[in-house]
Amino acid sequence: MKKEALTAKQIEHMKADPERRIEVPAGPPTGLYLVVQKSGSKGWAFRYNFRGRSRKLTFPKGYPEWGLAAARAEAEAKVADLDRDVDPAVSQAEEEKIDAPDSAKVVAAEWITRYVKPNTQTWREVERILNRDVLPVWRDKFMHEIQRPDVLRLIDTITDSKRPVLANRTLSILKRWFRWSVERGYISASPAAEVRPPSKEATRERVLTPDETVAIWTAAPDLDYPFGPYFRLLMLTGQRRSEVAKLRWEHVDLDSQLWTLPREDTKAGRAHEVHLSDAAVELLGNLPRYAGHFVSAPPAGSARYRGSRRRR
Repeated sequence: MKKEALTAKQIEHMKADPERRIEVPAGPPTGLYLVVQKSGSKGWAFRYNFRGRSRKLTFPKGYPEWGLAAARAEAEAKVADLDRDVDPAVSQAEEEKIDAPDSAKVVAAEWITRYVKPNTQTWREVERILNRDVLPVWRDKFMHEIQRPDVLRLIDTITDSKRPVLANRTLSILKRWFRWSVERGYISASPAAEVRPPSKEATRERVLTPDETVAIWTAAPDLDYPFGPYFRLLMLTGQRRSEVAKLRWEHVDLDSQLWTLPREDTKAGRAHEVHLSDAAVELLGNLPRYAGHFVSAPPAGSARYRGSRRRR
């Protein structure tokens, strides 16, 4: 007579034996067992043969964190490993390492959340480089396993792919990440501390000629809003493109001719003041007033519109 498969309700009400540990078949698939300890705690195990040897693997999560359906799905994944001639114990160890508190993946995510996002305006670029060029290489490493040769090989690989500037940026990110990891106690020393940038970067020396400056200034009014005023304000203030693009009315005092940039809008992460020339004040004074950034024009008829021009 065929034995009925174990049910979720049976597992819920199953009692422990204070004298011995109990293992109850919980498949499909064959090899999955519910383990009931003498204390009453319940977990999951998978018994299998790999290359002629009998083995037993305890799942990382027990009952009720993993119910019957989840345990069976995990067991099916182990069967798939066996079909690929992969030892399920090795596969599970790699998965557990990736999600360990001191794994490269987890520590990098913590660094981004706790330090980079609150202190770095370009945190998205830092996160992108880590996720694209670093973590796929070190995804199966603990932080203490990353040594100087690992750093050098990673940087050399990026350099050899004809991306020297990215190699320099990546090394800079690694140095900051490892310094923070030392401070947090994940590692005792930075493996990137003595690694030098692989490429020398040429500084940008191109500047506009007087004729080019005049041509841009003259052509700017012919551009659709907000690009014309945007380019002229860049020329009048000498500030970075991103800083001018993020200019908000609440940070401008036209009467005092002062523009105060908050720390979150500056590359250096420090607030600073920009004196506005008469031409800059006149330009800003003639712009339409919209909520938010002055270059962010809302749709026609938007409730964000606050009047077409500043009256002086």
